[in-house]
Formats: sequence, structure tokens, C-alpha cells
Amino acid sequence: MTNGHRIGTGGDPRGFAEFTALHEELGKLHHPARPDMDWQRIEQLCLGLFRQNGVELQTAINFTLARIRLAGLAGLCEGIELIATLVNHQWAVLWPRQTHTRVALLAGLSEQLQQVWRMFHVDYGDLALLYRAGRGVESICDALRSLELSHLCKLDLFRRTLNNTALRLENIDDSLPKRDIPPSAGMQAQLPASFSIAAADSEPLIYVPHGKKPGPRRIQVDHAPPRWKAWQGLIAGISLSAMAFGGYMFFQASAVDSLKQTLLATVQPLPAPLSPSRIMSLEQDYPPSERAQAKPGITQATRERLDQIAHLSPLWAHHHGDGLLAQARQLWPYSEEINAMASGWQRQRLANATPEEELTGFSLAQTRLKQLEQQLNALEQSKGRYMTVSALKSAVFAIQQPLHRTLPLEELLRQYHEQTQNEAEPSPILRQQIERRFSELLNRFALMSPRQAG
Repeated sequence: MTNGHRIGTGGDPRGFAEFTALHEELGKLHHPARPDMDWQRIEQLCLGLFRQNGVELQTAINFTLARIRLAGLAGLCEGIELIATLVNHQWAVLWPRQTHTRVALLAGLSEQLQQVWRMFHVDYGDLALLYRAGRGVESICDALRSLELSHLCKLDLFRRTLNNTALRLENIDDSLPKRDIPPSAGMQAQLPASFSIAAADSEPLIYVPHGKKPGPRRIQVDHAPPRWKAWQGLIAGISLSAMAFGGYMFFQASAVDSLKQTLLATVQPLPAPLSPSRIMSLEQDYPPSERAQAKPGITQATRERLDQIAHLSPLWAHHHGDGLLAQARQLWPYSEEINAMASGWQRQRLANATPEEELTGFSLAQTRLKQLEQQLNALEQSKGRYMTVSALKSAVFAIQQPLHRTLPLEELLRQYHEQTQNEAEPSPILRQQIERRFSELLNRFALMSPRQAG
């Protein structure tokens, strides 16, 4: 491999100035005035983030969109192979952490690539690059298929577009001059786990995904036990010590068992209602007379449990988990295993919580709407001053942006209710989206709330 600056897999890039500049530049894509995009600057900002933070999914996608516009098919191959390496080798540690955010990014990439592809002109000499790009997209689709996410990311559509283009070029007139092109079966070849990213005016960036390196081989040598002389007095002493130690261990084990049983009672599996088949089996095994005898006690216990459930906080699961970890950390404060488990619990809640920036969308829209209202009132009171249609459209667009970025949960519920009224079966995707938003908001609320045991 050529010499260059080695980079690895990156984390959250939002703390870097390049990310803010990149976000502002890419915002032009959806601006109603359609200003010119500086793809050269976008590429350089992406490379800057790679050098400082490493490679993560969002910047890799932006890099791909810049490279395809600057270098055509060759740039597409570079970007797609970079994303394929991330998805195949780094999915478990990839940023962003939320699966639905990754799916949205990949679906957006597919849509953007389809739009750019319509402006492309390819000929027979481009077949080699087409096959290379096809291998990369196929690798991404295979990885997403194993995660059952392929249908949501929609990259299969772009893969079929590449395949159809390659087939069309393969069937052109045989009289035209042709280069040696690898067979289409090569589409199934494996991608390299690391490769070089060309960077203008500087050394190339070599991306190497994080992985475990094999440790040194260990050889265990068993030494022969030393020979001891059997002295009767020593044997008698050892026997007496063993009896005393055995008695001590017996009482110690009883105390440990009591402690263990007390703690295990707090981590027993939660009770669940019987399955329909089990209920039917009980109905068949016990006649109505026996079921009638059991009814008063079961009815009273069920009523008490329903009252208990009705008074549970929506954050009960979070508080319960915090309580279990608190008791373990207090009993074993220096246990690395328990501290790692507590850190993992916190990371899991952070990963599944609504991102903090999504909480500000409604407030930001209201602030911008208030500013627009004040501006219009000032213009109304001042003669000779006016606002252009372009400026008004830009202001309205700025208000709409935070609202479109994250739909309120109430709006999702309204859409679901509307579907239940008009359709036989509501959309399962919308239902999953609502359940996910509920879970994310509860996770974020739990992280904001004081910790409680329970």
C-alpha cells in the first residue's frame, strides 16, 4: 500500500467547524432559490473531517456526492467503496448510532445518485468503472439484506440501474472498438477492507477500519510437581486444618447463599400473561366447577395488579434498570465488569434517545415565525420599504426546515388515525415510526429526569 496519512473510523463530527460549514453548503440543495453548489469546497470539507475525526457514514455519503460530480464514474467508485467498507466492517460502531438515521441517510444517498445518474452519459469504455461501482453497491446491499434493512435503504434501485446500463453497453454493435472488460460475473468479487482516498495538494488518506489484531501466541509449559516427603505429623496437621477450614467454609457458603438469594429475587424475569394456547389448555384441563372456585382469588389479584400497572410511571423500566445497577455498584464499587455494564446501559439509552437537536425544531420554527411577523409589522409601518418575494420565500423556507426535519409525534398519530379511518390496514412503516418515536422520547425524558430506584 502507498504511504499516506492513516485514518480510522470516526465518531460524532458535529463538534468540528468543518461539519458546520458542510451543513450550510449542503443546505443549498433544498433552498428554493437553488444557489450554485461548490462541490470542490464540499469535497475539501469532507477530507478535513476525515483527517481530524475519521470516517463516519454521513460525511462519507457527502464525500460520495461530491466525488461523483467532480470525477464522474471514478469518483462514484471511490465513494461507494468507502461506504461499503463502513457498512460491511463497522456497522456495530458506526456513527450515527441510531439505525433509523442510518437508513434515512442511505435512502437519501440512493435518491441523490438516481438524480445525478440521469445527467450521466456513459459509453462502452466506461464498463470497467460500471462493474467496479456495481460491486460496491452490491456489497452494501448484501450487508443491508443481512440486517433486513435493504428494502428501507432503496439502494437496490440504483444497483439495478447500474446493471441495466452495463447490459445495454454489452449489447452495443460489435463493429465498434471495444476494450478488454472484465466479465459481469466480477460483480460478485469482494471489496478490499482498506484503501487510499486521493486528496488534492496533500498526501493521500488511507482508511483502515478498526479491527482486532491477533495477539501473540501463548505456549503453556506444565512443570512437574515437586516431590514431598510424607511426614505423618504434617499429614495430621493438614487434616485438622482441612476440617476446621471445611467448617468455616460451610457457614460462609450459607451466608453467601443467603446474600445471593436476596439479590437474585430482584432480577427475576417479569411475569407475563399466558399464551392463548396455554389458556385453551387450562380451559380443557379444568372443568367449570374448579375454575369457579379459583375465580375470586384470581379476580382480586388481577384487580390489584391492574391498579399497580395504572400507577406505574412511563419511565418505570428506566428507573428499574437504574436501581438494579445502583445496588450492584454499591455492593461492588470497584468491579470493572459492573462499571462496564453501567456504562453500556447509559450508552444504550443515549443511542436510543431522541437527539437533542431534534427537540429544538418546533421552538426554532416559532422563533423564526415571530421574527418574520415583526419584520412584516415594521415594513407595514414604514412607507417606502418592502420585502421581495425571494426574501419572503427564503424566510418561509427557514421556518419550514426545522418542522420538516422532525415531524411532531402528534402529527404522526394524526396520520395514523386518518389511515385507520380510510384504509383497512394502517401502514406498518408508520406504526413502527410512531413506536420508535415514543421509545426515543421516553429515553430522552429518562436521561433528563432525576434517577430513581424502583
